[in-house]
Amino acid sequence: MDSWLKALIATACIVIIAGGAWLAWGERQESVEREEIAAAWAELYTEAKVQHGDTQGVRGWCNTLRKVFGNTSDIADAQVRIDQCRLVGL
Repeated sequence: MDSWLKALIATACIVIIAGGAWLAWGERQESVEREEIAAAWAELYTEAKVQHGDTQGVRGWCNTLRKVFGNTSDIADAQVRIDQCRLVGL
């Protein structure tokens, strides 16, 4: 077999492996993001003292938190909660 054909086959294999790795990495990143959002929701439900699934209750709690502490809060715990509200889109 000619050396150029061997190089072509090797290059094709590298491209296929790299493409698979890229797709797997993207799936893993999406999975991690979904896990972070789910954890943030769970913690917000607990902090807001509402039932799981009561997004309106969490939304109201997040809005109250923002009004009381604002976006430039000096209180670290409140800032963490505000960041969680942003993470879940509230």
